[in-house]
Amino acid sequence: MRLAGVQRNSGEDGRFHGARKQSPTAASPMKIGYLRAGFTPPQLLGPFDDYVELFRRVFARHWPEAVLRLYEVQRLELPRSPDECDVYLCSGSSSSVFDPEPWIPPLLDMTRRIVQAGRPFLGICFGHQLIAQALGGRVERATGGWGLGVKTLQITEHLPWMTPKRDVVRLHFCHQDQVVRLPPGGRVIGVTGHCPVAALAVGQHCLGIQGHPEFDRDLMTALLDLLDKTVAPTVMAQARESLAMDVDNDLLGRWMGTLFRTGCAPGG
Repeated sequence: MRLAGVQRNSGEDGRFHGARKQSPTAASPMKIGYLRAGFTPPQLLGPFDDYVELFRRVFARHWPEAVLRLYEVQRLELPRSPDECDVYLCSGSSSSVFDPEPWIPPLLDMTRRIVQAGRPFLGICFGHQLIAQALGGRVERATGGWGLGVKTLQITEHLPWMTPKRDVVRLHFCHQDQVVRLPPGGRVIGVTGHCPVAALAVGQHCLGIQGHPEFDRDLMTALLDLLDKTVAPTVMAQARESLAMDVDNDLLGRWMGTLFRTGCAPGG
């Protein structure tokens, strides 16, 4: 098990470069390419770990055989080809996918290449929006304002990796932007009252989720504290009240693990 640490993408490490297309085995563990598009706010570091560590814990619970490979996409560190890893995950970010930042166009292009190559791809928050923008959809600032706190996600299409099956799940949300037009071939698979495209799928192994299965109540509370002066009081009050509800992070972790495993299986 390599999840006690995080393997960085660096020039001196060539073990994963040029990997053949094959399903992971005990001798060749699953390689998860983590596209780090954002970071825990610096004001919260210390009491809270960086987002990559939160995902590492999810991986350790549900994919203990996996190896996490870190790509610092804001520094233009990207896979040389989709074959470098078996599966990919793009994190949340304080940036928008439509921002004029130099690292975003190469990330959009690599996302297209990964999906077109048939590698399983999971996008969380910014990563969810990245899928839509990269594949021909559209993302805009949400007209309804911030989506904050615990939201109820109604599943509108059940996919084979959603086991055990649930019709409703709850997650923490923290976003200003949202998908307003699906990419060609995209389907809405989950909605909330605030976000009509809260989860989307392209094919069977490309999934975007607007919510955060890596957040817990304490981190969400701290993020609300940071946003307190920039969000309408009624929105903030509703968000804080929503934190009394339990979330389904463990279920989403199981779904994500099954998505990745089935996508890597022969014929998956």
